[in-house]
Amino acid sequence: MNTAIIIIINIKKMENKFENANEAFKYYKWQIPEYGIQFDDTQALFNVGFYLENPMDNLIEDQDRDWKWNYAEAEWQWYLSGDRNIKKLGELYGKVPEIWKRMADVNDNVNSNYGWQWQRNKQLNEAIYLLKRNPRTRQACISIFDGKEYDKYTHDTPCTYAVQFTIIDHFAHNLHLYDNIIEKL
Repeated sequence: MNTAIIIIINIKKMENKFENANEAFKYYKWQIPEYGIQFDDTQALFNVGFYLENPMDNLIEDQDRDWKWNYAEAEWQWYLSGDRNIKKLGELYGKVPEIWKRMADVNDNVNSNYGWQWQRNKQLNEAIYLLKRNPRTRQACISIFDGKEYDKYTHDTPCTYAVQFTIIDHFAHNLHLYDNIIEKL
């Protein structure tokens, strides 16, 4: 059984503050096995929230994770392309990892590809537009798991069902940081 670790952030009062993503990862890596709730094939903490003092410092370095920068960049570029075919990832990375081969359909398409989902109805562009127009909006969100496509998710169901982008007042006052985040998207 392959166990995924999921942290769901859904809380108004967040007391944990971390310098960066790496610090948060290290903390929750030990919290999840100790306090997480086991369900289906995963274990998760619910109603957990935290602040990152430096959200642009988002590189997580952990030996157990076996994270590879070149693969992450290739997968990110694949998502940004909006192409759900694994051949595109192969062009970008030099090969197609086995996990994507297992999730692809007979035409080599992955319906749960985040980038393909983001591009539907220009959701990513719309979220960016909404944030630029009104940094306090609660409407800057992207749907990834689409119930209307449930019959297409036979062996590649998206892990993430939605993403909501929120700029807290602190960040809205630091527009230079806000602009840097938007430019990275």
